[in-house]
Amino acid sequence: MYVFPENLKTWLVGDGYLNNPFYADPYYTGIDWHGYYQNTDVGYLRFIFYFGLLGLIPFCIFMCKVCKVCANYFSMYREAFVMILLLNFIVWFKVSTDIFLVFALFLALIGKNEDKSINEKMFFAPMA
Repeated sequence: MYVFPENLKTWLVGDGYLNNPFYADPYYTGIDWHGYYQNTDVGYLRFIFYFGLLGLIPFCIFMCKVCKVCANYFSMYREAFVMILLLNFIVWFKVSTDIFLVFALFLALIGKNEDKSINEKMFFAPMA
């Protein structure tokens, strides 16, 4: 289950394959994997194989920023958003998840706000 990349290029920028490329990509010259690509379903490792550490780090920062925006806008649920973010990072040790969809619902509610300047202030406001 824990299969790490074998070369520096894959660690840094990944190889672009999230699923088994044997039948989907005519230019793939590797072996035929059965199941998950590289036989790993671990969330962090699948992200590293797909877009490397240079993609994983901004993706994690994006998740933190989305949590911050939701927590600033819906301040009475701040602890819930932080717990959802922690749950997301913990679950990624086993499998990549779609917990972002919870944040997306709240982001859609924020987008309905008429005053765009309030949204901009919340996005750049420090999280207390």
